[in-house]
Amino acid sequence: MEVATWYLKAIDLEGKLQPVNYLNLFKMYLKVAECLENGKIYYEKAKSIVINLTEENGPLQTARLYFKLAHHCSLYSDRDHDEALDCYLACLHIQQEALPENDLNIALTYKQIATLHNDHLSSHEISEPSFSEYLVYTSIAEFFMGKCLSIQLKTLPATHPELAKTYF
Repeated sequence: MEVATWYLKAIDLEGKLQPVNYLNLFKMYLKVAECLENGKIYYEKAKSIVINLTEENGPLQTARLYFKLAHHCSLYSDRDHDEALDCYLACLHIQQEALPENDLNIALTYKQIATLHNDHLSSHEISEPSFSEYLVYTSIAEFFMGKCLSIQLKTLPATHPELAKTYF
């Protein structure tokens, strides 16, 4: 709680000393959300910055911010799988329109979506999955990991350590 208080003071101070830098504000809101048990309101404030500044940020910056929101949801915010997935898919959609199809940023997003599905399967939400639920989540995870690996095989040297991580 104490750390969150300092972040909130920094947010207040930044607004008084200079014009608001929305990217800094975004980062600070996510930090406050990480520090508080009920930090969802600050996550929502960070998300509203992304939504409201989409055109000002440009597509790749917006994709990066959605990626950070998704990562936050997968680790914090009560590990909100659905919200994380929505943010990763928003990021992926933007990347697919703005980047070449074999860009490693797209591969990373595919990998994170696959990891999210694997984590969801092993989490408390599906602690005793039926066989059909298990197949659905593993199939989705394998699909996205396969897309990631396909891009990596086309763009990385055969000895690159990231390939080993993806195979593992």
